Amino acid sequence: MKGSYNGQTKLYPTAEVYNGKRVMINDYFRVYPNLQAAIVDHDTVVADKFVPAGTTDYAVAARALQNNGYATDPNYAAKVIHVIDAYRLTRFDTTQ
Repeated sequence: MKGSYNGQTKLYPTAEVYNGKRVMINDYFRVYPNLQAAIVDHDTVVADKFVPAGTTDYAVAARALQNNGYATDPNYAAKVIHVIDAYRLTRFDTTQ
């Protein structure tokens, strides 16, 4: 995830889409001390900035991620939805 985690970052090349064109840029990504910290931080940021509270439909969430600036790929939501559908990933969903 782009940004800084407790002041820790690393510069990586990344593909972005600007004005309909794919470009390679270098940008800073968060560096985590472990997988658990990465998962918790990612979930927190997504919930706080990109997907409205209470969203339970994966297609709605995917479109919210795209519309709210999580990804620059204009086909991001469609790609995420396609992967979920193609691999029937909703079979792993559970109710809390």
